[in-house]
Amino acid sequence: MQKKDAAMKRLLVVDDEVEFANFVEAASSTLDFEVVLCHDCKSARKKIRDFKPDILVLDIVMPGEDGIEFLQWFSSEDGKENTKVILVTGFNPHYMEMVEKLSSLSGIDIVTTLQKPVHLSDLRKALSA
Repeated sequence: MQKKDAAMKRLLVVDDEVEFANFVEAASSTLDFEVVLCHDCKSARKKIRDFKPDILVLDIVMPGEDGIEFLQWFSSEDGKENTKVILVTGFNPHYMEMVEKLSSLSGIDIVTTLQKPVHLSDLRKALSA
């Protein structure tokens, strides 16, 4: 976890692929984020209430609880309207469209979706939005 300043933006990355989570953390290092990495939804649920991220990077397909289930839970959380969500998947982009629609109906602010493999410039653009 990077931590420098209380005024930094907060970024929570939830992805079971450790390499991808580390890639997001490295990409955000020049954008002044405090970063927390979670590799499953269970640990992310515990962390999100205390950390209160400005941006959530969420992989949709993960073992156990997946990103869709996590978003359903997150839709009932206080403060969700203060968190922008970036959805990521290595699966069919049409799957992502369905998740976006379900999320918007729940009041979750989906900033963008990214298809793996994610290009560094696309990730930085999404994080800066």
